[in-house]
Amino acid sequence: MEEFPLFSVIILNYNGKKVLQSCIGSVLKTDYPDFEIVLVDNCSTDGSIEEAEAAFQGLKNLKIIKNPRPLFYAGGNNVGFSHARGKYVVFLNSDTEVDPQWLKELARGFRNEGVGAVSPKVVYYSNPATIDNVGQDLDIFGFGFGRGTNQKDSNRFNEPTEIFSASGVAMAARRDILQRVGVFDDKFIFYYEDTDLSWRIRLSGYKIMVVPRARVYHKVSQTTRRYSAIKELSYNARKNRIATMFRNYAFINLFLFLPVTLLFYFLMYIKELLVDGNRGMANTVIDAIKWNIDNLSDNLAKRHEVQKNIRKVGELEILGKMHKFPLLIRYGI
Repeated sequence: MEEFPLFSVIILNYNGKKVLQSCIGSVLKTDYPDFEIVLVDNCSTDGSIEEAEAAFQGLKNLKIIKNPRPLFYAGGNNVGFSHARGKYVVFLNSDTEVDPQWLKELARGFRNEGVGAVSPKVVYYSNPATIDNVGQDLDIFGFGFGRGTNQKDSNRFNEPTEIFSASGVAMAARRDILQRVGVFDDKFIFYYEDTDLSWRIRLSGYKIMVVPRARVYHKVSQTTRRYSAIKELSYNARKNRIATMFRNYAFINLFLFLPVTLLFYFLMYIKELLVDGNRGMANTVIDAIKWNIDNLSDNLAKRHEVQKNIRKVGELEILGKMHKFPLLIRYGI
């Protein structure tokens, strides 16, 4: 194994004037001999990309890609991947800063050839003693939540651990596996694209690990929310959850668990309409289901690709890493 294989760090920017330069600056201080930064700008209008060009001009390990229109999280990162050269590819939110040793620790996580993707420990920038996530948990009904979110950072979160899904805040994967299973689905826009990708990596026979000694500091809510309101975020999460289950579950488990998920959606609709009095939010449930019906042919095609060409492991192995208790009851709908 190469001692220091090349890492490509993809940073996606959209009007990130307050955070972009500090993110790039922290990555440039990384204590690792071979990495490149692929900065993808999603048609920013706040001068952030121009400031970054001026501040970091002449750096040989920084390439800047300017998209002609916003492609959101999924599409923007896919563009970055198409320009990345590294053996390992990191997707890093622009509202983060990184520990200088982070890439060395991520590289250690890949020493096991059976590991396909690695998550660092992500803590809150404003309160580093509190966990943002150490990867993500997923239950059998498709509901995912950050593992350890809002808990005190303790010895419990210090050991490398197998997880179901890496977090899109900061996740690294083997380039050859991404070429095999695909990267993010552009239609997802944002939310669940990391879970969908992680599921495909797992189905292809690889583990996903969190490596807590790799630390990333997250400033929270300074990226996705620039794109949209909370209602739009909920709509995308809800439509993408259904699509992720539909594409990746074997038929028997899709038949068993998707109806329960839709029952939870019905309860969400009732709560948001009658208890919260928020018709707009409640309607995102209906719109999410309608989107999946309207995109059924695309979902079927992607399901066929996953089940016929990507899947190498059985459902018992996948279910073994999922929570059987509905996580939304623990964390709230």
